Amino acid sequence: MDDKKVMNWEYHVDEDYYINPQNVRFNFSGYRKRTGKERFTRVFKEYRAEKLESNVEVIPEALTLKGYVKRITVNPTWEYYKAKQKALLSSSETGKIYNRKKLT
Repeated sequence: MDDKKVMNWEYHVDEDYYINPQNVRFNFSGYRKRTGKERFTRVFKEYRAEKLESNVEVIPEALTLKGYVKRITVNPTWEYYKAKQKALLSSSETGKIYNRKKLT
C-alpha cells in the first residue's frame, strides 16, 4: 500500500476531511476547476493541511520543504468510477471474463 496516494488515507465522510499516515488532517477548502489541452474541464476538491496543533504549535509534517501549507486535490467523479470498476472486476462473474482477456 502506497501511503503517498490519497486513496489510501483515512477519510471521514461526515466532516469531509482526510488524515494522512503522519496523522496530519487535511480539511476541505474549496472546489477548483482545471481545463486540459482538449478543453475538457474537470472539477476537483481541494484540501489543505492543518498547520497548527491544538496547543498552537506548528506541525512540521503539514508544511512543504519551502514552508508552505500542503494541499491535495481529489477528483470525486474519477474516484467514483474507479471504485465502480474495482467492484465490477472483483465480482466472480466479471473477474472470470477479465482473466480470460488477460490470456488472449
